[in-house]
Amino acid sequence: MSARYPVPGNLPGTWRRQIDTVGQQLNSWWRLRNQREQRLLQVGGIFLVAFLIWTIGLQPAVKSIRESSAQLPQRHADAAQVHAYILEARALQRRHAGTIDPAQLTEALQSSLLRAGLDDVATLTTVDEDGETTRQWELSLFNASAVSVMEWLSEVPYLLRLQTPAITLERASVDGRDRPGHVSGRVLVSLPEKDQP
Repeated sequence: MSARYPVPGNLPGTWRRQIDTVGQQLNSWWRLRNQREQRLLQVGGIFLVAFLIWTIGLQPAVKSIRESSAQLPQRHADAAQVHAYILEARALQRRHAGTIDPAQLTEALQSSLLRAGLDDVATLTTVDEDGETTRQWELSLFNASAVSVMEWLSEVPYLLRLQTPAITLERASVDGRDRPGHVSGRVLVSLPEKDQP
């Protein structure tokens, strides 16, 4: 702090004299401090600079990274939902074209479950008959929202041209306690008889 900083020459004379006066006062004040005080002031200055760097520069960046990390799962869910819409649109296009590929239909069913919010509580399995092309799928539900299940069941025939020949649902029970508004059970979905060979 004992070093004097040059003052730009283009400042008006009054300003320049005031800056010189303040600089001289600071130098005098600094010289009056003993070595221990000067060290303490230097350490305090370093901490102050570090605090300002953290507060102004680093903390906002760290906060932004944390917020981005927190939003990442939602972005993945949004991307999965968009993918589900794409698969359903493809299935609808095939329906209008008169051909529905069963492999694509399985993906479309899974994506419809994802869109309905049932992907975490539902397990979809294919029901194969002697190596023939898949014509039926069984959906096992555990502790699923009854409203979501009913909405999904009402959409399936319209969106994917599937029938539901068997539905067995009952109120969900978790650890021996009934869960009102939640159901468990199984749903069998299949291609309509007229689409079968």
